[in-house]
Amino acid sequence: VTSIGVGAVAGARALGAVRGAILLTRPVGMVQAASIAAGTAEISRLEPGSPQVRRHANRTTALTTGLALANMGVLLFLPDVLGRLVLGATWEPTQRLLLPATVQIVMLGLICGTRAGLTGMRAVRKTVRIDVASTVIISASTVTGAVIDGALGAYWALVVGQAVCAVIWWSVYLTHDPHPEPQARTRVVPDG
Repeated sequence: VTSIGVGAVAGARALGAVRGAILLTRPVGMVQAASIAAGTAEISRLEPGSPQVRRHANRTTALTTGLALANMGVLLFLPDVLGRLVLGATWEPTQRLLLPATVQIVMLGLICGTRAGLTGMRAVRKTVRIDVASTVIISASTVTGAVIDGALGAYWALVVGQAVCAVIWWSVYLTHDPHPEPQARTRVVPDG
């Protein structure tokens, strides 16, 4: 939906560049999604709030962020010949988007461990709320960026939106109480 919004605001050439950047960063994004799924399954078998949960979430974050940084290095130094081979005529407009596109993937890497941690500890309501808020933040920031500076503005605004979302994820994760106080039961007194 956000890509369509960028295309509507910035034009078909900008949309092609965005699609090209997405294509080049998609493999890392898929590994990040797989890491979240595997992390969630692993954390769900651990005692909520235990040091192992924190270690596992930190390890997932380090892995996905490190992979994103490696991807950044590869894409930023990708020779033009290979870029044209992969994307054809779309390479030139895509090339100027690679820095913000790869930074955005790094921001996603920073979220992976916290998402796996909260989901694995069954904090489903919190994760759904964050997902809804993230969708609004990312969509609004990306389209606003596209209005200001086309595809490049959209991607940098997306980076800012993802950074805000990363702060939200970490804030909720670090303050999450895996053992909430049981709610006091209300005694029902029969009439009469």
